[in-house]
Amino acid sequence: MNKLWKRTVLCGLLAGLMCTSCIGPFNATRRIHTWNREFDNRWAGEGVFLVFRALPVYGAAFVGDILIFNSIQFWGWENPIDPPSQERVEALWAADDARAAEARGESDGESSD
Repeated sequence: MNKLWKRTVLCGLLAGLMCTSCIGPFNATRRIHTWNREFDNRWAGEGVFLVFRALPVYGAAFVGDILIFNSIQFWGWENPIDPPSQERVEALWAADDARAAEARGESDGESSD
C-alpha cells in the first residue's frame, strides 16, 4: 500500500508540473478547426468533423495543447505551432456570414420580409 501511495503522489506532482494553469492560445486545436471550416461544401466539412471526432483528432490536439504546446509557451519558449493567420480567420467569418445570409434569402444586405 505504501508503494501505491508514493506512486500516486509522484504522478500527481508530475501532472501538476505539466498542468501549469496556463490557458494558452490552443493553436493546434484552432488550426484544425480553421482547416475544417475551409470546406466550401458544408456536407464535406460536417463529414470531416464527424470523422475527426470519431478518430479523436480534436481530442488529441486539445490534449497536446494542454499538456505540451501551451506548457512550452508558459515556461518561456515560443509555442511550436503557429496560430491560423488573422486574414484567413476573417475570410472564413465573412464566408460564414455570406452563407448565413444566403440561407435566410437575403441579397445585397436586404432581407426579404
